[in-house]
Amino acid sequence: MKNLKLLLFFMLTVFSVTLSACGDDDEPEIAKQETTTQQPSDDSSNDEAKEDSLQNDDDNQQEDDTQATDATQEITEWLVRWRTAMVSQDVDALSSMMDDDIVIRHISGTTQTKQEWLDEVATGSMRYYNINYENLNIEVDNNRAVASYVSVIDARIWGSRGTWRLNSTIYLEKRDSLWIRVNQDDYESKGILIVYFSRAGENWNVGYVEKGNTAVMAEYIQEYTGADVFEIVPEVAYPEDYASMLQVSQQERDNDLRPSIKNRLENLEQYSTIFIGSPIWYGGPPMIMQTFYEAYPELGSKTIIPFGTHGGSGISSCSRLIRRYFPNATLLESFGVAGDRIRNSRSEVEAWLARLGF
Repeated sequence: MKNLKLLLFFMLTVFSVTLSACGDDDEPEIAKQETTTQQPSDDSSNDEAKEDSLQNDDDNQQEDDTQATDATQEITEWLVRWRTAMVSQDVDALSSMMDDDIVIRHISGTTQTKQEWLDEVATGSMRYYNINYENLNIEVDNNRAVASYVSVIDARIWGSRGTWRLNSTIYLEKRDSLWIRVNQDDYESKGILIVYFSRAGENWNVGYVEKGNTAVMAEYIQEYTGADVFEIVPEVAYPEDYASMLQVSQQERDNDLRPSIKNRLENLEQYSTIFIGSPIWYGGPPMIMQTFYEAYPELGSKTIIPFGTHGGSGISSCSRLIRRYFPNATLLESFGVAGDRIRNSRSEVEAWLARLGF
């Protein structure tokens, strides 16, 4: 996760307020098994390969820094447009720059919905004349950013005119090439995505279930983190019968097949941290996971957290496969639970998430 902080000192006018398996059928972001799963190759003895890798790392770092600087420029320009709209009472412009669910919190502690505040601005009940803007600090994390600053506000609020000096922070997300102001809680959760494949039906040592083991674990993670969720759905469903599923899985592995995925993941660029989970079939992730990895090479710039359920073999093969496809990704501590225990293992999953800092 690349993060660039730029401290900029200048005067602007801006808004005053602080906004405030892996286991089913588990196997026994101012100027701006089969143990036949291929293992990562060891090029440690190849000096030329090392030099190429180092050069690629330098090029990637320069690209990341340039993108972060461009984002800082965009956010600075966003703040200027925001200031102009505030002073001119252009509520249409203000509305287009905020999420519909944003909550406006004033220094008195009073909160308003987006429409309530816009109505106050339009009628002049809240009239902003000038705001001096000092000590801007912008932190960029892919398509998300936090801007903090000191604002000196000249305004008339509900009939009383005064000047206030405030510490302020705003949270932004980039959506369809536009920066949008969001609530802090939404900002903190929407940079996280949970991707998983799971299979209901007959599961090893569990019996028939309506929700697959890995789906249960993904649900625990979502409820704890508030993250968005994407389920990998196969174009052709796997058999509900366990033995038949094993035959299909073995054929896919023996023939190095890539089962088609029915749905498509959109807006992957808005996420910096991705949980990825799947069951363990024949000692490794199902082949459909390789279909997914090959469809989304941009995962290589993310922080990835493997998870899943298994039948006793653990989920280390999940991490190895991710590392093979995305050697430059940041890989955090994985966690696996036996499929026949997952429905009683919420506390274990939450303890793991707490260790990771969620």
